[in-house]
Order: sequence, then structure tokens, then C-alpha cells
Amino acid sequence: MTTMAGRRTRAALRARLVANGVLSESTGVVVLAGLANGYADYTTTREEFSQQRYEGGSTIYGPLQLDGYIQELLRLADHLANGTTPSSDSPPEDFTGHVISTGGSKEAEAAPSGHAFGDVLLDAPASVAPGGSVAVTFVGGSLNNDLHTQSSFLRVERQAAGGGWDLIAEDGDVETRLTTKKDGWLLSDKHYEVTATWDVPPATPAGTYRISHQGSWWHDPLFSTARAVPYSGASSAFQVAVPQWVEAA
Repeated sequence: MTTMAGRRTRAALRARLVANGVLSESTGVVVLAGLANGYADYTTTREEFSQQRYEGGSTIYGPLQLDGYIQELLRLADHLANGTTPSSDSPPEDFTGHVISTGGSKEAEAAPSGHAFGDVLLDAPASVAPGGSVAVTFVGGSLNNDLHTQSSFLRVERQAAGGGWDLIAEDGDVETRLTTKKDGWLLSDKHYEVTATWDVPPATPAGTYRISHQGSWWHDPLFSTARAVPYSGASSAFQVAVPQWVEAA
């Protein structure tokens, strides 16, 4: 944990333990043991995560990772005070066998017949209300072909008054998700279906929006050098609008 993440964790825990009578107001102390023969990478505050420096870029579960730790530690503190045994969910997925590679998939990819990489397979709806969700599926390549470390795999954009597009959110934001599914791998059109999802925040202003996806597909010709070929695509424009019944109220 960074120093500020540690301060917030200790302050939240101390307040809860004092309120529950486990610690005294005058002498209660909370200590964090940061390293204990395990591996969870870094934990930063949301502000530190947004800077994406070394520690923020290594906070692997996103900007709310610290909040998740504090939430669960407070839950355990309540059980400690009450002398009860907390319930436990199933263990999370073990990522030990997962490998992130910058060398590409090393498998030739090809768009399905009648399509090109970046084409939209499932488009956005005409409109969505704040608090709703939009999912757009593209013809894509393996995300390992190019990790886009200085850019993004997806962009949520709002149309500006002059007709251009302003960035609203990207794949580093908590309200976006990117999922992939292999398709056509038993045939010649080996590719991925890449789905970009935006959970529209409740305070999103009305306007015209779109979702775009940027990636690379693996080109492996017979008599020349294999390489990652960039592509991009964008959904149709859609409206974010407050439902009429809400406006009337």
C-alpha cells in the first residue's frame, strides 16, 4: 500500500474498532503489515491511480481496489467485535497460468467474409438513459498483438459543438469493460469478437455519443514478415437522454 492508502485504511479501521469497543479512543492503534509472503501488487488511492505512475499502473484491480479492501476489512472488524464468523465467497480466479505477451498471438488472423477488422457486429442502440448500459461488438484481433500501453483499446466520446469528438472515458475507467471471444478459429476467418461496454454514469449530461475500439490483427503472409496491423472502428452515434417521465417529474 502507498502511504496515503495505508493512512485511509488505518483511519477507517480505527474508527470502526473504537465504535465497536474493540479499541479505546485514547490508546487504540492499527498497524498494517504490508508484506506477508503473498502477492497482490500495489494498492493506491483513486487519485494516485488516476495518475497512472508506476504504483497506480500496478494496482491491478483498478481505481476502487483500495475501497474494496477497506470495505472487507470493516466487515471483518464487525465480526471481530461481535465474536462471529464471517461467510466467505469462492476464491477468485487464479491468474498464475495467464500470460500477457507483447509479441502478438503468433497465429494468423482474418476477418470474416464481408467484413473488415474494426467493423461493428452489434451496434449501439439509438438512445440510452443515464444509469443504463451500452455494449458494442467489433470484429477484432487478439489484444495481445499490441497492448496499447500509451493509448487505449476503447474510447467513449461525446460530440462537441463544432462537430468533433471529446474523450469522455476509456478502458482505464471503472465504468467501461472490454471482453473478447474467439470466433471462426475452426475455419479460415480466425478473429475475435471484441465487446466494449459502457455503464453510463447517472450524472452523464445529455448529448450525442459513440464508442470506438482500436486494436491490431496479426498478419502472417506466406512469403513476408508477420506483423501486427492496426485497425479501428466506431459505433453509430447514439443519444444519452433523460427519459421524458423523469423530465416531467
